Amino acid sequence: MPSRAITKILPQRLAFDLHRVVIYCRTSTHTQEQLNSMTNQVSKLTQLVAENPMWTLCDIYLDFRSGSTIAGRTEFMRLLDDAANRKFDIVLCKSISRFGRNVTEALQMIKLLHQSGVHVIFEQENLDSSDPEHTLLISIMSSVSEAENEIRRQNVNWGIQRRLENGSSRLYSRPCYGYENDAAGELTINEQQADVVRLIFSMYLSGKSVVGIIASLYELKIPSPTGKEKWSKRSIEVMLKNKKYTGDVVILKKYADTTKPVDSVSHITYLATASHPAIITGEQFSEVQAERARRSNIVVDENGSHRKNSKYSSKKAMQAGGESCEEFVFSQS
Repeated sequence: MPSRAITKILPQRLAFDLHRVVIYCRTSTHTQEQLNSMTNQVSKLTQLVAENPMWTLCDIYLDFRSGSTIAGRTEFMRLLDDAANRKFDIVLCKSISRFGRNVTEALQMIKLLHQSGVHVIFEQENLDSSDPEHTLLISIMSSVSEAENEIRRQNVNWGIQRRLENGSSRLYSRPCYGYENDAAGELTINEQQADVVRLIFSMYLSGKSVVGIIASLYELKIPSPTGKEKWSKRSIEVMLKNKKYTGDVVILKKYADTTKPVDSVSHITYLATASHPAIITGEQFSEVQAERARRSNIVVDENGSHRKNSKYSSKKAMQAGGESCEEFVFSQS
């Protein structure tokens, strides 16, 4: 057999080869408005791919997360992995803000994609990251988008705080077991559930433990708030310290305090008195909190019943005596 020189020739991409395109879309939440936005993004970008004879659609990546960071954006991370494996050539995105609202991070991701031979096209701004001139514009517009988002966030937080202060916030009317919202969105008593609430408070004041209350409710065939045959301990414990049953609402608003260390969290408490009809009296509620604190200071072991050491019991008494409140958390500069 004659000796032959063999040269392996790898396939080369021709100028008329189709560009492999993927679509990336993002919204912050799953609300109906945001779902409609997602649908519109996908529809518009899919149409653009179909109209370009040099493009072929390979995949679509959808995230329902904040754009302030890539953390938690699982689809974006999948996109980066696929780019590293050279599965596509172009990322088509509606706008810079959909790609990411953090300027530094967004530019880093674009650079990372470039290293994989992938460039990003922003349809709304008509910018292509493969164009050096456009890279500067993307940086500038990303900065503007980030600033606008920060102003928008501050405005939203400001509005929430004003409504909390003037009593118009809907947070004051969030229902719990025993209440429901009327047509105007205000709290009104659900009499059937309210009877159960009164029964639980009464049983606790009569000396029954939380476990004993659960057993009694099970014997009476009273289902839990979630419809289960047996109540959970947490459901009873939360109910017994919920001040909302007295007609008052306590809202604890937490926020990041930039005047303190980075990990510091401050809070403001709002109390709305006589906010809605009461199911139990203030006196009953106070008696239950006192009883909860008293019981937390007793321990039963092989030596019988006795008080805990003062340091430990004091702490537990304070925890047990604490009232529950509605919590609303957001960052604030």
